Amino acid sequence: KIGNNQNDKYRMKLLFNQYLTNKPYEDDLLDSCNSLLVKQGYKEGVGFWYYLYMVRNIIFHQYRNMSPDSMLSLREVNIYFKYFICELLIYFKHNS
Repeated sequence: KIGNNQNDKYRMKLLFNQYLTNKPYEDDLLDSCNSLLVKQGYKEGVGFWYYLYMVRNIIFHQYRNMSPDSMLSLREVNIYFKYFICELLIYFKHNS
């Protein structure tokens, strides 16, 4: 269950692996996240939740040190993430 006592990484993993049946814009979002991660010196992701968790960490911990090229990649992530969130709200399935 997605509860209060779980950390962000665990909640994101549950959301994407257990509760999300349709992953719209997944390829575009993954590609844009991967581009940002590589530009910031990280390895490619191992799962959808990993990409978003690492992008979250970059925003919170390295935003002020991002290059202009990384900022363009972040803008692309934001574009696909916006569409992804709208679709997520429509297709979310709770397995209760």
